[in-house]
Amino acid sequence: FTITIGTDVDAIYDKVEEFINQYNELVEKTNKLLGEKRYRDYPPLTAEQKKEMDKSDIELWEEKAKSGLLRNDSIIQSTMLSVRQSLYELSAGIEGSFKLITDIGISTEKYSRGSAGGKLVIDEQKLRQAIADDPEGVMELLFKESNPEVVETLEDGKEIKQIGGLVTRIYDNLIVGMEEIIKKSGTGGENDLLRGVKGNILMDFITEYGSISMLDKDILQYSRRIDDLNDMLFRKENHYYIKFTAMERAISRMNQQSLWLMQQFSSY
Repeated sequence: FTITIGTDVDAIYDKVEEFINQYNELVEKTNKLLGEKRYRDYPPLTAEQKKEMDKSDIELWEEKAKSGLLRNDSIIQSTMLSVRQSLYELSAGIEGSFKLITDIGISTEKYSRGSAGGKLVIDEQKLRQAIADDPEGVMELLFKESNPEVVETLEDGKEIKQIGGLVTRIYDNLIVGMEEIIKKSGTGGENDLLRGVKGNILMDFITEYGSISMLDKDILQYSRRIDDLNDMLFRKENHYYIKFTAMERAISRMNQQSLWLMQQFSSY
């Protein structure tokens, strides 16, 4: 595509920053869920118990009961690890001035105690300069579509695939994680959500667009997809809670049946 002279560096920078902020919110939420405390003294309430409680007390109890259901969840951990590892990989098919996200001033924040690891930070001066020097290159590094069939051989003989731009990699890995979540917890309503997100991911983000003005549309689409992923985490949490409630009821029924059987046997 073509870029007109006089690219609005501020507008592009603001939109990239907006996306990074929303991605960081997702990282913070997943880290919180993975480390959330589990309150084992708060099992799901039965219908009879709820009748004897105020609405506010029920809400507080269920908040405790749901807490920690995703603690150390292997799928979420694996998904976010894949996302972080992919950020610094070289991709085939990148023809612009920039090959790594660090070239345009985007990197992972340094570890600090109490912070949510894995967030991205922006070197404002470096990103602004990159946008001014080669806006097409910045767009390509961010939004290049993935195509595993495209392979390049580096000077050292290493082969790399076209894993796409930064944003594309993030979503490709998150989609894989969503699929694993559905396989583990069942489809329910999530299959429609997955289908919708995957359909959007298959869009050709850049090559169909003719100017930098489409950046607003790209960022809006990606922002909506981050919301979809947040919804997925919320649905999974509730899905496990419902299953846990059903399990508790089943155990209760089994205990009642066992007690009845013991009473019957003791009568002989």
